[in-house]
Amino acid sequence: QDMEEVFYLETLDLSDNKLLFFPLLPNRSHIRNLLLSNNQLSFYEHLAENNSEDWPTTIQFYNLNNITNVTTANLWDETLYSNTSYLDLLDMSQNQIHYLPRGFLSKMPSLSRLRLGRNCLKSLDITSEEFPASLIELDLSNNLLTKLRTNQSLLHVLPNLTHLNLSSNYLQTIPPRLFVGMQSLATVDL
Repeated sequence: QDMEEVFYLETLDLSDNKLLFFPLLPNRSHIRNLLLSNNQLSFYEHLAENNSEDWPTTIQFYNLNNITNVTTANLWDETLYSNTSYLDLLDMSQNQIHYLPRGFLSKMPSLSRLRLGRNCLKSLDITSEEFPASLIELDLSNNLLTKLRTNQSLLHVLPNLTHLNLSSNYLQTIPPRLFVGMQSLATVDL
């Protein structure tokens, strides 16, 4: 995390594990594809308010080669400390994600493919502040979505989006003029 070495790994596949947290990645990382599907990922900031004195509030990571503390993180902090600016594909499908922390996706300006299918999302705010304009593919299928929110004054929302999958949700209505700012949209799966 705090190392100054540049990591040139382009694909990191942590799928099919039992990860509970979004991974800490090196600060100087060039990861383009981060595969986190089929884990138990969630975000936990809401637990910070209900924290018992018996619960740990920090987690420490160590370098296995020597017994030095590499980094300490607040367990419930949802701030994304990792360098995700090169990320092109983020696959967090088949997890236990109920929401995305505010500003989480804004740290990923190059993100073109976001896969959040088969999670527990109930509502989602689709604004240019939350989703990068570079997004081409957005999969929100098989969630518990009942409503989508968007800022109606933002007509340039997701101008490069070509594929939007909202299938197998509980949406009753779609926000008016949602697709107006999506000039490149070729496929919508409801």
